[in-house]
Amino acid sequence: MISRPLWRPITATFVMVLAVVVANLWASRSAEQKLAALGLIAPGRPVSVLVDLAFTPETFHMNQLQDIGRVQRVDGHLIYLADADPGLLVGLARNFWVVSLRPWQAAPR
Repeated sequence: MISRPLWRPITATFVMVLAVVVANLWASRSAEQKLAALGLIAPGRPVSVLVDLAFTPETFHMNQLQDIGRVQRVDGHLIYLADADPGLLVGLARNFWVVSLRPWQAAPR
């Protein structure tokens, strides 16, 4: 049996692990819902998406988006992203600050 002084750290550790698991499950489910609007995405084929953020993007968010595709323009909290890598969109959709992803027809280069 575990001695009495160890119950508190064991319980705290269990609660923290449970919180991390729940947060990851929520992020995965949220990403699935956000990507459902885009339909089936062909792997390796770049797509153009309209990224709706919960707030006006800052430098950190713009850098994250530029790593995924080409930022065409920003209108308030909407970012028009062209030639986005579909594999990286899953990671983007997991972020809590991304409200939705919608298809967008970018002008041809």
